[in-house]
Amino acid sequence: MSASAGPETNHPTPLTYFKAAMILVIITAIEVGIVYIAALESIMIPLLIVLSVIKFAIVVLFYMHLKFDHSLFSWMFFGGLTVALFAFILVLTLFQVFSSPSNPEVVTVEAKHGEVAHEEEISKEPSAEEETSAEAVSTDNQSTGNILVAKGCGACHAVTDVSGATGVLGPSLDGIGSRASSRQQGLSAEEYIRESIESPAAFVVEGFDPIMPELRSTLTDSEFEQLVSYLMSLN
Repeated sequence: MSASAGPETNHPTPLTYFKAAMILVIITAIEVGIVYIAALESIMIPLLIVLSVIKFAIVVLFYMHLKFDHSLFSWMFFGGLTVALFAFILVLTLFQVFSSPSNPEVVTVEAKHGEVAHEEEISKEPSAEEETSAEAVSTDNQSTGNILVAKGCGACHAVTDVSGATGVLGPSLDGIGSRASSRQQGLSAEEYIRESIESPAAFVVEGFDPIMPELRSTLTDSEFEQLVSYLMSLN
């Protein structure tokens, strides 16, 4: 009879499992801490991505035994992980996740209202004429496409007169006010535009993928009406 086989050498020991678990706990604690450190806000997302990749690699290497398998499997895993990570970062970049909040081209409606309110507070009893003028300026600024860019529409759609709206994943919005009436039988231009925002999957332009997210829930009623009016004006 042959001698009995010795203990497996391609399997991690309990101590190895424990060390890996402690590293995962420490990294998780660092991730939680990063969220509460204001100074790291500008690099928070890249840091969290890196830490998540490290944790994922540790789990696969030790708890799924990749470290103890043939090196070919490690190359296959890390090659696929690199491609997936690159695609993920590309999508985040496309939707302007890494854009600086201070970018003057991306002005949210809430921020604009805050600026107007602050100016009114520090001014000395503005007259009715001045208040009307301020309101007109605010409305005009919003109608130039700031809402469209601030809500991320410009990442997929292009509008010639709107800085920041240069996307190519969706159809160009130039002339949508004229084309909309012929898009879907039985719907007027305004009805089609409203439906496209409220239910983007209801009608998809030929040649494009159905990737538009549900946008209506992110808009106030005022923003929604302003966006519809602005799109209607693109003739």
